[in-house]
Amino acid sequence: MSLPPDQQSPAAALLTAVEAIARQGALGLENVRLAERSARLLAKEQLLAELGRDVSATLDREEIVSRTVMRLEAAFGDGSLALLNDDNVLEIVATAPVASLPMGTLGRLDEGVIGWVAGQGRSYFVNDIAEDRRFTALFVTVDGRVLMPYRSCIVAALRSGGQTIGTLNVGSASPDVFFF
Repeated sequence: MSLPPDQQSPAAALLTAVEAIARQGALGLENVRLAERSARLLAKEQLLAELGRDVSATLDREEIVSRTVMRLEAAFGDGSLALLNDDNVLEIVATAPVASLPMGTLGRLDEGVIGWVAGQGRSYFVNDIAEDRRFTALFVTVDGRVLMPYRSCIVAALRSGGQTIGTLNVGSASPDVFFF
């Protein structure tokens, strides 16, 4: 139980004032954090709405994949889209100009991250590929150098009719860049 302010020592009164300021500062910082998170979520929702409008405006396959990758590049600075071809091999069919995976790159199911996502039909997110044992042997040398063009990546499975038909890929050469 604390004494009324007029009966406290000057040091206790100062401590009470500093604690009150600290609480106000913490509340202010929490409000900023929540506002920033809300802005990020709103930007994601706007991206999805714009992409939905873009792809619903056409039935042209090339236009849809091109617009999708353009939106990825605008939002994340990178992006590519891979589809399974008739031989059940993944092929990069659209890519941002700065993407590390060039158009036409082929990959087998269960080979690398994109192949794993297509083979499993599940999305994948990592902020440092070097720390994922499933892929470390593929992309990290014994001395720890990362050979993969991406350190952070998000790869989403493209599904249609209950089947995986490809992947949507976003990556960064730097670790720890994707946060929600």
